[in-house]
Amino acid sequence: MADDNYFSTPHEAALALVATAMKKARLRPEMLVISSIIAGMLFTVGGMLHLLTQAHLQGFMSEYMGIINLLQGSVYPIGLFYVVVLGTELFNSNVLFFTVALIRGSVSIVDLIVNWVVSFVFNFASTLFVCEVICHLSGITSTETMRLGSIQIIEEKASCGFVKTLLRGIPGNFFVCLAIYLQLMVKPLHVKFLMIFLPIFTFVTMGFTHVVADFYLCLTGIINGSSVSIGEYIWKIMIPATIGNIIGGVFFAIAIPWYLHLYVVEQDRERLDLPDYVEKDEQPYLSMDSRVVRVPETRDSIGSTGLTRFKTTNSVRSTPKGVFPVVDMDCEGDDDIDQVLDADQFKPSYNLKRMMTKRKNSNTDVESKAGSFKLDKFASRGTVSERELGLFRRFAPSRKNSHKSASSEFEILQQKVSQAGITPAAAGASDEIAGTDSNAIKMMARSHRMNSNYSQQSRMSSSYHIDQLKEDEEPMSSNETDSTESNIRTRI
Repeated sequence: MADDNYFSTPHEAALALVATAMKKARLRPEMLVISSIIAGMLFTVGGMLHLLTQAHLQGFMSEYMGIINLLQGSVYPIGLFYVVVLGTELFNSNVLFFTVALIRGSVSIVDLIVNWVVSFVFNFASTLFVCEVICHLSGITSTETMRLGSIQIIEEKASCGFVKTLLRGIPGNFFVCLAIYLQLMVKPLHVKFLMIFLPIFTFVTMGFTHVVADFYLCLTGIINGSSVSIGEYIWKIMIPATIGNIIGGVFFAIAIPWYLHLYVVEQDRERLDLPDYVEKDEQPYLSMDSRVVRVPETRDSIGSTGLTRFKTTNSVRSTPKGVFPVVDMDCEGDDDIDQVLDADQFKPSYNLKRMMTKRKNSNTDVESKAGSFKLDKFASRGTVSERELGLFRRFAPSRKNSHKSASSEFEILQQKVSQAGITPAAAGASDEIAGTDSNAIKMMARSHRMNSNYSQQSRMSSSYHIDQLKEDEEPMSSNETDSTESNIRTRI
């Protein structure tokens, strides 16, 4: 996909799940706690509107309950939209992220458990704060209509029993994971909202269970004097809903993103020998869902990719199998850079790979010098990133005694050309026609041409400053040496 494209493929969205989980695993403890608290507070928006709809439409429930359910389903996606846009930690969505990343080998089981436990606990704590302080003590949910509506909701949920609530929790988080997955495929915010709206509207309208969504509804009912105790709520609603949500989220993560869009796609690509691409995270920063896009081989590949795991310190872990390559690492030696450039899972840009190979295989400093000039040219055109440029210059073999080596090389080459009985200009022309592209011959021909031009200029009137010729300048033929002064000035 192009960088400026508004939509991603399912394969790129699956990779974005992995990249996002890797970023979530890098969160410091205080950041994870604060982000989980904010997510719980934001997600209560849907519960507030859900309760408001039921409380103020009591007179229509007997005849128009279906319409009320549709209205409740249409308002609940607002809370999840806030959570997604701000990149906060919601337990149910983290089930999707960390399941795919764990199977992929991007995060450890400890990362998964820590994130799930912390996000669950502090989603609950922040929701309790909103229910008690923001809504109840302020008088918003302590009115008679709101009190009756909240008690009605929790008693209806508690009447389902353990097994029914567990079964309702499976499709509940399946649809939530579907919403998270679909919104990763799009970039505009209004389209993200639509992708979130459709699955959430479906599961809320049908009456499926979502444990974090039930936090607000059930806690408000308990605070307003429901006959359902805290113990009954935990046993009949919270525990079965959590188990069902985990089952539904894990099933979705394994069946769709990992199996269909990662495993199957990559196995088919390997079996059919389809072209491989470099992919990068367009949004590599914390507290933001990743957006993975395909990078053409002429674009930046090393410096733009930022998907790797880091400890809370500045040390770098080795890249897990099947994950994005280690990039922007602090390379301390040739072994490290070789690991980056030559790893099987990593494909450096074509220009850098070609020039690196050419420079490593260079037997002469003349060829090294020509390769460096070409590298600068690619960098000026934007086809090689500054990161690639720095890596190349840092770890490629350096030139030593370039002046002596270059002079010696020219002398040897001039001797061979003289013994063959041909002029440097003819050697350059024949080299170009044959397509051998010898940098030494091209430089020799240009050196001879510059000397000829300079001598002819001096004989005319005055001395001109000779600038360095561009690499792609066409070699001058021998019959052009008698050209006029204006032509000489133009070529120089």
